[in-house]
Amino acid sequence: MGIERDPLKTVLAISRTPHAGEFSSSEIELLRWLAPHLRRAHRIFFQISSLKARAEGAGTALDMLSTGIALLGPKGEIVMMNRAASHIASQGDGLLAGKEGLRTVRASEGALLEKLILSL
Repeated sequence: MGIERDPLKTVLAISRTPHAGEFSSSEIELLRWLAPHLRRAHRIFFQISSLKARAEGAGTALDMLSTGIALLGPKGEIVMMNRAASHIASQGDGLLAGKEGLRTVRASEGALLEKLILSL
């Protein structure tokens, strides 16, 4: 059996003023019950933060390209566009970007764009 190595260590200290007195056994039991849930919540938060930082780095790298790039979700929604793609779409003379995803100015080209996206 392998040993799970977790580089993330969290310390949570809970204290009271001397006037409040010591924790009761039921309060200590509650904190023991909560501890694994708090650890898991913190681990998930750290993972999400790490993924967000990576995504921002990828976005910065894509913005350095002169080619327009649009990342689409499974329903065709725009997840991310680099600056070049945003500029192209903002011209309003061919390709448009909106809540429904990418679309064309000319209806006759819309079916072709949809077919192209579905083929990817």
